[in-house]
Amino acid sequence: MAMTTDASSQKWFDSNAKQLASWGVDYIKLDYITPGSPANGVNLPGDESREVRMWYNAIKTLRKMITLSISWKLDRSKKYFDIWRANADSMRVDQDIQTYKKTPRVSWENVLRTLKIIWKDISGLTYDQRKSVFIHWIGSSAELNLGDDLTRPDHQGIALLTDPDALSAADFTANYPMQPRNPGSGGNSWKNQNAWISGPSRSGEFIAVLANYDKSGSQTIAAKWSDLGVSGTYECFDVFGKSTRKVDSELRAELKGFQSVMYRCTTRAYT
Repeated sequence: MAMTTDASSQKWFDSNAKQLASWGVDYIKLDYITPGSPANGVNLPGDESREVRMWYNAIKTLRKMITLSISWKLDRSKKYFDIWRANADSMRVDQDIQTYKKTPRVSWENVLRTLKIIWKDISGLTYDQRKSVFIHWIGSSAELNLGDDLTRPDHQGIALLTDPDALSAADFTANYPMQPRNPGSGGNSWKNQNAWISGPSRSGEFIAVLANYDKSGSQTIAAKWSDLGVSGTYECFDVFGKSTRKVDSELRAELKGFQSVMYRCTTRAYT
């Protein structure tokens, strides 16, 4: 909605929030919030962050608890991420997981994988896929599918859950949520080959992830420092590969389909 700049705007939100609360509403979702949401042929305002703040302020005045969710594919640059984080209870930042392009059918091999007595690898995830899921869970609190029977976890699942370097990385990303950075542009849209960054911290430390989401085969993923928004020479530690290398301009990795690699980079050795 288009809003004026006078104080009456907040009164409009207050009135609507009060009415919804009187009806017993306990969840409000604001969809197609900009910047970030695609217009899809509709003339959306360029920046609706003020509307989000006003809804949140209105809800805070109520005695009734109402959850405010905002959607979708929201701009996650620092300016707007700080607004979303402070003025919403949940946010959606990317695509749907369902399919629209064809009618999905249940395949027999997928049915078999749900039956423990027939197929042992319950999720059907390879180890590379399991590790990629875990890396993204560490970086952005994504849904965690460990890929095994949680009543009897296998050695790969236990190794992922107890890796001290991975747990330390999770502590870091808890303070610096991971954001996408498109190789070659530094943008934050979805790409089949993508890079992510958590940080940098005040000391210059950051965590970077390179990922290949394309099942068609190996790809070279390269993220320049300009893509990630950093500069200088870093010592970069491969969190799961357990190797360290000096890097002064870009991170590069040859990744098979669904593989990911996580680096923890610090300037300590070169300052």
